[in-house]
Amino acid sequence: MSLEAKLDAWSDYLNPMLIKELRQIFSNSAVIYGSLGLLIGNLVVFAWQLRNMTDVTTAYGPTFLRVSLWLLTGIASLSFGISFGWRYAAEVKSDAMKLIWLTSMDGKRLLHGKMLAALLGGILLLSMCLPSLFLSFFMRGVTLWDVLGGVLAYLFCFLFVTLCSMLLGGTRNWLVRCGLIWLLLQFVPIMAVSLFFVPPLAVLIIGIAGLVIPYMILLAMIK
Repeated sequence: MSLEAKLDAWSDYLNPMLIKELRQIFSNSAVIYGSLGLLIGNLVVFAWQLRNMTDVTTAYGPTFLRVSLWLLTGIASLSFGISFGWRYAAEVKSDAMKLIWLTSMDGKRLLHGKMLAALLGGILLLSMCLPSLFLSFFMRGVTLWDVLGGVLAYLFCFLFVTLCSMLLGGTRNWLVRCGLIWLLLQFVPIMAVSLFFVPPLAVLIIGIAGLVIPYMILLAMIK
């Protein structure tokens, strides 16, 4: 096959579920309002921090960085993560999954496509907070490792909420749903608070361990 033919057929190598989810992300009004709310929230946080900066020798960077990342995590989880669960629940309820199984796509590729789309959406929202992450350096007390650990913590918390939302959408048992909601409400605040105060390596280990269980359960359900 010539190089020109390979370039024309490059889209055939992409995960079709990834393309489908990305199309739905950018046509979802919750994502648009969430992005607008994130930008407004960043301006409010920055104005609040400027008002409280009364001492030039005090390190205000850590507080500003954490508040900005907590705001990012909350909005991303609500606008992106939970919307993935709603869409997956609609697919299960309408038996659209049966049509997907008529193709050559297996459960692992389906789940990976959805998770990659969620990750790209999370990175898109993260890019809107880059000015806040950059400004935290000028407020003293913040290092590159602090920013890296905070970004990793945000991504892991966001992906955890996305997986749990899909678990909620994939089951029709209300008892199981109530149990998952209770675990989500108990675990996410602890995970969000603790991960923003530990080194990046610890964030990486804790975050991966926290994603393995819901990922394996969801993969088993899809199969």
